[in-house]
Amino acid sequence: MNIATLFNKTWPEAKRFLIGGTTSAILSFGSLAFFVEVLKINYMVSANISGGLIYLYSYLINKYLVFRKPQGSHVKHGLKFILLQSGLWIVSNAILFLGVESLRIHYLIMMLLLAATNAIINFVSMKFLIFK
Repeated sequence: MNIATLFNKTWPEAKRFLIGGTTSAILSFGSLAFFVEVLKINYMVSANISGGLIYLYSYLINKYLVFRKPQGSHVKHGLKFILLQSGLWIVSNAILFLGVESLRIHYLIMMLLLAATNAIINFVSMKFLIFK
């Protein structure tokens, strides 16, 4: 498959991924800020609560809207999705903690950097490994 064909096939999914990712980011950052700023819950705890809620939303959006794979098994797709997100979760938590505690970067800036990086990893992984 040449680059033009790959781009033409991938671009519609990428646009839907951007829409799904934007709504996920709004929900994620909104709930994170609410937990930290309003409820005064520790940023690490808040990031994990918010992330857990968004994982379910993200799975459903990606399965049904972005990659349009409603016929696939929830067990098969879900297990791969959970493995991917678990790996990202572990690495992201470590980077978030180090960025905030050691480098003194604001937690929302760190989350924004992590979200951008994870979005790229998620799209490629979901397109070619999970919802292929």
